[in-house]
Amino acid sequence: MIRDPILVTGGAGFLGHRLVRRLAAEGADVRVLDPDAMRVPFPGDVRRIEGSVTNRQLVHEAMEGVATVFHLAAHAGLWAADPTVFERVNHLGTLVVLEAAQEAGIGRFIHTASEVILRGWNDPDPTPIDEETIAPPLSTMAGPYSRSKWRADQAVRQAIEAGVPAIILYPAVPVGPDDRRRTPPTRMLEGFLYDPPPAYLDCSLNLLAIEDIVEAHLLAASHGRDGRRYIIGAPPVAMNDLLHVIGEVAKRPMPRRRIPFPIALAAGRLAEWQARRNEVVPTATIEGVRLARYPRRLDASRAVEELGWRWRDPLTAVRDTIETWIAARHQPAADAK
Repeated sequence: MIRDPILVTGGAGFLGHRLVRRLAAEGADVRVLDPDAMRVPFPGDVRRIEGSVTNRQLVHEAMEGVATVFHLAAHAGLWAADPTVFERVNHLGTLVVLEAAQEAGIGRFIHTASEVILRGWNDPDPTPIDEETIAPPLSTMAGPYSRSKWRADQAVRQAIEAGVPAIILYPAVPVGPDDRRRTPPTRMLEGFLYDPPPAYLDCSLNLLAIEDIVEAHLLAASHGRDGRRYIIGAPPVAMNDLLHVIGEVAKRPMPRRRIPFPIALAAGRLAEWQARRNEVVPTATIEGVRLARYPRRLDASRAVEELGWRWRDPLTAVRDTIETWIAARHQPAADAK
């Protein structure tokens, strides 16, 4: 049983708003702290607190009387016009939330980390990654997002050692409908559907149905052990297989030419340069290309055995996302206005 009141930071995000709805549907007393808290439809009894985890006073106020914290708040993109936003929100924001949680004496703290920090981007080690895998050094992180999540992870680990009843989850990349903020996987699918590149980087991606990640959070909060870390992932998806599914749904051929990593990285650098010059979101990022260089096999055995967690085929989630949401809402002419 998850004790309430419950605070969900980042509760208006792609993962957060689904978690909030599940908690509310089960009758929990939920409050959301998010800059977009007032813009997302929630059940009427969900308390909305509009603001950022970087606001210390607001976080402390939001934490009053809380028993369980789900800390999801993060800048989740792999690029930003101002890259310092990753450090401010993802790392320093986590420190603020941890401080408030300690002062409030919360009973359980669930921190959402990321699988991208579990191995250095340039490490070709093919062995599966589990919770006992030694944390790679900060210098091996792929970019600002990864570095900020690495620092946040270390902060929560230190808090655990200091007695904070925290659990850390390392989910794979979420895929699913209703991604209002258009996170990198959604942008990738849209790109292949509506403006496919002439070639692709042959790689494998760690994708996971977003509802499976929500379920992992609920199970960790109700059945997890304080101080434990859980990897939440499925077998990696080969880009070939992903393109096959996209092509089937779109009923059009996908790129067949493959490009080597150095060329893909150069394309990412060019895309970021153009993005800064034209004030748009880049079609590819340096950090994204780096993270795709080597396959990462995630071992989710601990979550399966201790939490009873299960995953569905990520490609089914990809197909459902395209059919039920992206294709239904995407209007190229409207986007261009």
